[in-house]
Amino acid sequence: VELVEKYSADTIRLYLINSAASRGCETKFNMTDIENINKKIIQFLEPLKFLIISTELFKKNYDINELNLENYNLTNIDKWILSRVDNFKKDILYHLNNYNTQIFPIFESLINDLNNIYIRIIRNRIKNGNYNERLSTILVLANTLINITIITSSFLPFYSEYIYKAITNL
Repeated sequence: VELVEKYSADTIRLYLINSAASRGCETKFNMTDIENINKKIIQFLEPLKFLIISTELFKKNYDINELNLENYNLTNIDKWILSRVDNFKKDILYHLNNYNTQIFPIFESLINDLNNIYIRIIRNRIKNGNYNERLSTILVLANTLINITIITSSFLPFYSEYIYKAITNL
């Protein structure tokens, strides 16, 4: 109970399904691993914060009239992140369908790519782009986060629900 209060149920869940305990082996709690998983889950919230701020700024300057990605020209980086999320989904499903619960490295890699590559590249388009560039970037990021939350809802249900609700209420 203390660990859940200090970190979160999702952090402990992800730690346990990635530990030797999920394979039926004896294991000792490794606080460093728990802290690393918790840090990565918190990093999962950073793109949401960026999306909320970007959407609020966009709404101040423009009316959002179309919310369909098919109406916009996606850049290569947009196509890359959408493809990256699709591959993430395939990797997670493959692991889980084969009873391999060692999925944290896959999640960690996606969050690193999302934060360290995609968000850094799109910042300039959000700040200085024209209407279509800004809106398409916001829509791609929202679509990306929604798809990630759908995939992660089985092992991060509380964070996934929080992010999903935040995006759908924008």
